[in-house]
Amino acid sequence: MNLQFFIARRYYFSKKNTNVINIISLISILGVAVGSFALIVILSVFNGMEEIAVSNFNSFDPEIKIEKVEGKYFNTSLFTHKLQKLPEIDNFSYSLTESALVKYQEKQQPFNILGVDSNFKNITGIDTMIIRGNFNLSQNNLPSAIIGYSVEYELSVGIYLFYPLNIYLPKRNTKISLVNPESAFKKSNISPVGVYGIDKSIDDFIIVPLNFLQKNSSSENMCDAINIKLNKNTNIKKIKHKLKKIVGSQFTVKDRFQQHEFIYKVLKSEKTMVFLILIFILLIASFNIIGSIAMLILDKKNDIFTLKSIGTPTKKIRQIFTLDGLLISQTGIFLGLILGVLIVWLQTEYGFIKFAISSNELITNAYPVKFKFLDLISVYITVSIIGIIASYLPVYYIFKKHHKNTI
Repeated sequence: MNLQFFIARRYYFSKKNTNVINIISLISILGVAVGSFALIVILSVFNGMEEIAVSNFNSFDPEIKIEKVEGKYFNTSLFTHKLQKLPEIDNFSYSLTESALVKYQEKQQPFNILGVDSNFKNITGIDTMIIRGNFNLSQNNLPSAIIGYSVEYELSVGIYLFYPLNIYLPKRNTKISLVNPESAFKKSNISPVGVYGIDKSIDDFIIVPLNFLQKNSSSENMCDAINIKLNKNTNIKKIKHKLKKIVGSQFTVKDRFQQHEFIYKVLKSEKTMVFLILIFILLIASFNIIGSIAMLILDKKNDIFTLKSIGTPTKKIRQIFTLDGLLISQTGIFLGLILGVLIVWLQTEYGFIKFAISSNELITNAYPVKFKFLDLISVYITVSIIGIIASYLPVYYIFKKHHKNTI
């Protein structure tokens, strides 16, 4: 143990001549601790929110989705043979999306109609997100529909009341007649048998059999997307590159992130902004460390004179007070991180902090959190840098001034 650290530790633990220095030091430790605690907890909350968003979208979206760059429709048999030959692909399905006017009893509203084949539930986890009824696209040899929670809410649909949905799909290449506007639409009926709930952004779909939608939209043997499920341990970048060679430049190949790129970017940017705001608050809190060190230097001016008298270099004396500031900041960091990790672990295990509104439709009633070791490292490094700056600057400034004026 060198002399500088020994003296710094004595100053840190000993009672100062002026009691206010002890108070400011304690406030400095608490300020750093609260900031570190807030950083690790809030970053964990954002991680939890992101994990829920990802799991929700994964329940509806395929791992890989192929769509046309321009136009919409293409034949379902276009790439079937080539996709079947790829060992990286576990399964794939075709889908078709159309906009339609949907009427249920006295209520009507436009919604998205998603036609899927029998493989769709094997590609995604949509059947696991059913909150009422069941996932069954055929009942008593008749086509049936699965509706999103938003559809159920807006149209007041009762899946157990046996009233059908009236779907009005626009006829292709047909002009709307002002005399008889209904002639431009093809009407079809289908019974809702299940309700899924994932996220507001994707709860406005009505899922129907693909052949039902193809028939009623005059799009036989056509689709607008190929949904692909990959085998485990498949390199997504490599398979995307391989698929792009197969489908050509007229089609896009998107992974799950690209399918909802905007939402994921918003989550990342929000997390970054909150991190920066809390760092700014920590910078303000670090002024307590500056004040504590400045007052400690004034309090120990006799010790400084003694050390200089016995030939201690000014650089080493400066190091004593810098180390004292580092001890203050490091104590605060460790207290904050330990408490933060403990709270995150308790929330993960017991979920004791609940949402203000409790509902059966929520995926979780407790605030989601997910601890990441990388966040712990980044918080520690960032707050430590702030502590180093707050400890060094006042010592450097005061001692520089001390060479000109006696303390």
